Amino acid sequence: MSTARTRDSAKAPGLLDRVAVVCGEIRARIETRRDQVCREITDYPTPIPACDVHFNRLLEERRKVFEDLDRLGDLCASCRVRAADVGAIDRLIASSSAIEDKDRAELRDLLLRAGRGA
Repeated sequence: MSTARTRDSAKAPGLLDRVAVVCGEIRARIETRRDQVCREITDYPTPIPACDVHFNRLLEERRKVFEDLDRLGDLCASCRVRAADVGAIDRLIASSSAIEDKDRAELRDLLLRAGRGA
């Protein structure tokens, strides 16, 4: 019976694997927003005056989305090297403007469950 138990626990994903899955979900949401913003910028009617507030807001949002992707990449890389920093990933979810509010709670719940092993 202990052999079966050991075999089952060996099949269960570890914390780092579970957090990596959540990081993938976060990345997918941020990349979706990145694609939307880049498409809006590409499709923006020309000529674009330098004082166009909406266009400048899109450029700023694109910058933030790429920063969030960089932060996520750094966090996920550090998770593979050392113990998963679930708190830092949670802070990214909370602060990212690229993650929609409706997705934020779902991602935080996934991360919480990954941290608990559920």
